[in-house]
Amino acid sequence: MTTSRTCLALLFSLSALGAHAANTIDPQSTGATDVWKEFGNTLTMLTNPLDDPLYLGNTDFIVGDTAHGELRIDDGSEIITPQAYIARQAGSMGVVTVEGPGSMLSMQYPFHVGGFGDGTLNVLGGATISSIASTRDGAVIGAEPGSTGALYVDGIGSAATLSSSLVVGPLGDGTLDITGGATVTSTGGYVATLANSTGVVTVDGEGSTWTNTGPLTVAIEGQGTLRISQGGHVTASSTHVSTRGGVGTIEFDDAALTTGMLYASPDQLPGVGTIHATGLISDMDLVFDAAHGLEQTLHIDELPGQDITLHLNATGLNDMGAGYKSTGSLQIADGIQLASGAGYIGYFAGAMGNVTIDGDGSEWNLSSSLNVGYDGDGALLVTGGASVAGEGRGIYIADRQASSGVVTVEGAGSTLSSGSVLRVGDSGEGELHILNGGVVSSPTSYLGYLGGSAGAVTVDGSGSTFVSQSLNVGGKGSASMLVTGGANVECTYGQLGAAASGQVVIDGPGSSFHIEETLIVAFNGPGVLTISAGAEVTAKALTIDNDLGSDGRVRMSTGGRLLLQGNADDSLTEFFDLIGGTDAIEYWDVSTAEWEPLTSATLGDDYTLEFLTTGQLAGYTLLTVGQLPAVTGDYNGDGVVSAADYTLWRNNLGGDAVAVFADGSRAAGLTGAIGQDDYQVWKQNFGARASALPAPLAATTVPEPASLWLVVAVAVCLTVTISRRFEGT
Repeated sequence: MTTSRTCLALLFSLSALGAHAANTIDPQSTGATDVWKEFGNTLTMLTNPLDDPLYLGNTDFIVGDTAHGELRIDDGSEIITPQAYIARQAGSMGVVTVEGPGSMLSMQYPFHVGGFGDGTLNVLGGATISSIASTRDGAVIGAEPGSTGALYVDGIGSAATLSSSLVVGPLGDGTLDITGGATVTSTGGYVATLANSTGVVTVDGEGSTWTNTGPLTVAIEGQGTLRISQGGHVTASSTHVSTRGGVGTIEFDDAALTTGMLYASPDQLPGVGTIHATGLISDMDLVFDAAHGLEQTLHIDELPGQDITLHLNATGLNDMGAGYKSTGSLQIADGIQLASGAGYIGYFAGAMGNVTIDGDGSEWNLSSSLNVGYDGDGALLVTGGASVAGEGRGIYIADRQASSGVVTVEGAGSTLSSGSVLRVGDSGEGELHILNGGVVSSPTSYLGYLGGSAGAVTVDGSGSTFVSQSLNVGGKGSASMLVTGGANVECTYGQLGAAASGQVVIDGPGSSFHIEETLIVAFNGPGVLTISAGAEVTAKALTIDNDLGSDGRVRMSTGGRLLLQGNADDSLTEFFDLIGGTDAIEYWDVSTAEWEPLTSATLGDDYTLEFLTTGQLAGYTLLTVGQLPAVTGDYNGDGVVSAADYTLWRNNLGGDAVAVFADGSRAAGLTGAIGQDDYQVWKQNFGARASALPAPLAATTVPEPASLWLVVAVAVCLTVTISRRFEGT
């Protein structure tokens, strides 16, 4: 601040030394005459006297090409040029001063202050400069390595108006001072953009403003500082502090920033001031609930002397999230509905963001993308009947390399939906858990999308559902999907192992994978589909090992069921005729304890074939391999310990257990008539399912006998449904 004010005072004192003509080269007669116009590759030196106004037509304007050049525009004079360079080449020095009401420098294209040399542009005492360039970088201050550039705009009425962005320090050292009630307007602002650059912007004094109709970024890769002081005001559609490794701060001293989205950590906002924002990605704990609405005031005071008042109005459609540089959280509860643009959870590498959407009616609706683990680590929990909907650019779990993301959708009524694409492990390591009745849907889904990524999906529990028109397990990254506990996955087209490994396990009674059209197991990469413990896979068409690379197989055991469209129950050979590619279906051979080709199994003993003539799957042939494993407490043998088993126990109390109970369902050591010990066994195992997995994935609360009648009434319907589906009728 002191340096810039000293420079301005010196300029004013020099201007008072004596009268001179408007549009003057070398106004102080110091030999600073290196001023040119250029057309094509032809340079023509300009000399006094200059026209007023001076129209340069199609020629560019250069002050300080290889040496020292100075130009003064005052007394209401004007220069109009397509493009201006101040200190263009290394070793040059250029100074342009535009001073006084009505004095103007007008440009059609981008201008550079400090190309490779040291350049200064002063706009003083009510003068104006303008550029109607529509390119991204309309004004560049300190353009190249080793250069220095400075734009000083001072005084009421002094203005710089740009139809494009203003870049302060793209590769060199840039300075922008807006003081004394002056104004600068641009479509965007970038401070210290590339590595080794520095940029310092000062907006000081009442009425001093920098208005950006687009985004403002302070320190992309360089070292950038924005100082707003003594009533100064900066406006932007969004504000980012430190993006691609840059070091940036916005320093406040009784001043204000008005922005749409604010991407900043509290430690990047020192000083005393006010921020108005409509979106926030930061390292704070943010709550939207009955006590904290979408409009709230936050106080930031983590640093010594810091007192920032942040007025957040989250009623618009700007970005929201948690975890910018370090740790942040966001909670939505009590039926609050948050609408935003994009969502970022764990923005930068090293950041950790946690978001919880909880309760019936609580919603987060995004018009752009949702990124859980963008460059950092992110976790999203949707529970208690809440919903998250990414209707714009899709949902990305572990978006970039080295990122990680975990999404859990848990409980009946809890939903996660994408309007375009869902990627679990886009470039990093992503997990999606759909539990206890949660529902996830997307038109297109990828698990393990790009090389080096990993994606894992678990769908567990009755009512838990994953729906996708196109489901790809294992793109260029590895992926797995586990469907268990009576959960369901539905798609129109399914593919395992597009290029990398894709593995899917469907396990347990009621668990199903339904493909409306075609399922390909091993497209151009390895793929394995395992169907076990009474689980069911249905497809109109199946291809195994699409590229005939011997890296695709379907493995079936313990009552696993595979249904394909067509009448093919006469022989295994006939059934294989329904399958494209290879016949690589394997079964678990108990005698060898190995997966063996199904062709070596015995029809009727190891597997069965049945053509279905009734029900929703009429016209399909059912292949069942092995027997459903016994479950202690599953007295009716349907693979699930449920209220139906209680009913069977109650109705046969005192009866013959051998005649009533399914084989292997009674606890070891119990003999004789059905009694109270059998009830205790049922109670202890309530919710257990037949499974080929090592251990149950979830526990279920056991109802007490007083509340059993309601459970029984509901469970009877469920049992009938499961039984019919199991029979394929």
